[in-house]
Amino acid sequence: MARFKFQLEPVLLQRSTKEEAAEQALALACNEYNNRCEILNYTKRRLEEALILDEENIDVFENMHLDLYREFLSKKIISQEKDVNDAANALEHSRQAAVQARQERQAIEKLKEKHLRIHKREEEAKEQKLVDELALYSHFRSTE
Repeated sequence: MARFKFQLEPVLLQRSTKEEAAEQALALACNEYNNRCEILNYTKRRLEEALILDEENIDVFENMHLDLYREFLSKKIISQEKDVNDAANALEHSRQAAVQARQERQAIEKLKEKHLRIHKREEEAKEQKLVDELALYSHFRSTE
């Protein structure tokens, strides 16, 4: 039986490499998104803690500093929410790129499987032809 050689094997390898790179980029984007969410949640918790503080037991300057701190945290939360949205967009873009790379690789793999099936059918047909010829020769020899 002749060995199967897929002509597009280098393309399949390149597509597999591209898919792996896209999956790694997706993992990095996911980590970045999770980190941004954790930072945002931490800042929100700090703001909640600052809002809970008892303002009656502090003097005017401490109250002023506390108000400035709350304002700073509010602005920081707005900035971090924008960062989270940007990270979410990057994550979605990476996810789409990974899906696209997977589909491209699978298309080449399906083509390879199709070529392999054709190759096997051709080999089976050659083998059957050889068996038929051998049977015909043995039949003619036995009748002589």
